Amino acid sequence: MLKKIDGSVPMPKYYQISESLKAQIVNGKLRPGDKVLSSRELSEYFNTTQVTVLNALRYLETAGYIYKTQGKGVFVCEQKAAAPFSPKQGYRQAGLIMPSKDDMYQNLADTLMAELQAKNYYAIPLGNYLTNDTFSCEDKELRIQKYVEDNFDSLVIEGTRHAPYRNLHRNREKFHQLNYVIFYDTKLEFPDANKIICDFHKAGYLGGRHLINSGKKRIAMLTFEPYSPALITRHGCVKETFDFMIAAGIKQALDEAGINSKSNFSVLQDIVTPHGSTAENSIADFIRDGGCGVFSVADFRALKVYHAAKKLGLEIGRDVSVVGLFNTSWAEVVTPALTSVSVNESQIGKITAQCITEQLKGERIIVSPELIIRES
Repeated sequence: MLKKIDGSVPMPKYYQISESLKAQIVNGKLRPGDKVLSSRELSEYFNTTQVTVLNALRYLETAGYIYKTQGKGVFVCEQKAAAPFSPKQGYRQAGLIMPSKDDMYQNLADTLMAELQAKNYYAIPLGNYLTNDTFSCEDKELRIQKYVEDNFDSLVIEGTRHAPYRNLHRNREKFHQLNYVIFYDTKLEFPDANKIICDFHKAGYLGGRHLINSGKKRIAMLTFEPYSPALITRHGCVKETFDFMIAAGIKQALDEAGINSKSNFSVLQDIVTPHGSTAENSIADFIRDGGCGVFSVADFRALKVYHAAKKLGLEIGRDVSVVGLFNTSWAEVVTPALTSVSVNESQIGKITAQCITEQLKGERIIVSPELIIRES
């Protein structure tokens, strides 16, 4: 019987499915020439999507354990062809370490996977376990070791402050190529890694200029809570992450407009306590008299500004102007629609694919953001 998915294991679902099938092949329960269950049957058995199952099957095919016959199905290879970690001739594996459900990352991943597939690369989503603080350092170290063993030629990593830079740094020589995308919040040196990142200083500047042009002379940046010194040390990330660059850009816009940034710029932190977020109180204090603007670091945080304004009887777009970040689906579903700064993730995906297929190293490419103006 195939081993079911274990939600407590820090491995993606596709990987657990592939390991379950691989175990059946290695111990002889699935013999050479045997037909593997269809993707529909496997998705029902593992209680997951067919996309996840197809990723698992593609991974096993790449490793030489199974093969596909058009119109007939998937079959087990001869054992001599199923030597572990010997990718299919002509193909390379790129692992994508980033969220898979967020629409911004989905846009990046879709572009990247399409570009890579055309060049005989398998781009395999690995989830965001390495950039999620739910998992321990030990779990992340185990995960990195698995990536080494499974012959991932390249890793594409969302380089936020949550990434285990220290563990990756210790293993950097074991990967042919590391690619940090959108963010690069490390204090450790990765001289051979590619950094395809957004110009967050410009993002702040664009948002700040827009808020000033809408008649607002007081601006706040609503951002995430400070990282603890222990986590900074554990992960090897910098203390001043990308939101500091956004703040610098907003201050530049204020100063260029002849507005004193020291007295007209504030930072509001979205601190989460056991009793909930404390952000709305500080937002309410800032916007109470109107005539101000808020740059929300991530579109979803703008909802807290909308809620605070509603309670105070203020109108978004008239009394309080709001700019979001990342131009996700949140921007279009709120009322009024949210002006947001896009990091041009599709462009980042195309450039990352080029770095991978051309096997470039040590590139640092800054992608310019774009302001998407709506009613807020």
